[in-house]
Amino acid sequence: EHSLLEDQKYFLDQIIIELNAESEKGCPYDALVVPGDIYDRAVPPAEAVTIFNSFLNKVHSDFPELKMFFLAGNHDSASRLAFASDFLAESNVFVCTDSQSEKIACPVICGKKGEETAVYQLPFLTPLSIEAESDCEDKYEIILRTQQDLYAHALAKISAVHNEKYPSMPSLICAHLFTSGSEVSDSERSFVGMAEQVDVNLFAPFSYAAVGH
Repeated sequence: EHSLLEDQKYFLDQIIIELNAESEKGCPYDALVVPGDIYDRAVPPAEAVTIFNSFLNKVHSDFPELKMFFLAGNHDSASRLAFASDFLAESNVFVCTDSQSEKIACPVICGKKGEETAVYQLPFLTPLSIEAESDCEDKYEIILRTQQDLYAHALAKISAVHNEKYPSMPSLICAHLFTSGSEVSDSERSFVGMAEQVDVNLFAPFSYAAVGH
């Protein structure tokens, strides 16, 4: 119940300082990965949106080759974040809000030639946000409700596509969830099943997992 604008400005300034420091050393970053909760509420203050917009403009102007990855967390409004996402992707800003299979299993290839990594993004999943098709002859949709089932299905789908199309390429998964052994903070918004912990072994097929909540 208090303004976070100064904290937001300070934090974003620290990111820019870090990006500059590595660039000056001659080893600039290939990507900036933010695993969800771009804002702290579904309808953020206008000032917070302005600060984030200025940050994107500054970083893209100073580091045009840097790929920036952002996804919708449980504090965000996915529909609002989706605005202009296709246009932003042309500027190396990739905002993931869609949990449809064809979207989440389509990676962004990041890194220099010979050192590429396939980056996958998975937004916060709510009950019914993903449907799985049965393996029976009479096909029907299986409704997934728990966090464990939702992420197990999504991560398995992503892993299968990666192994088929990019078998020798490292993979990075960016997701928004709690994993086994993590703690729930007092600031979390209430969703049915939101605080469920997902088995960390689901991430085993990936080279690296960036997980936030």
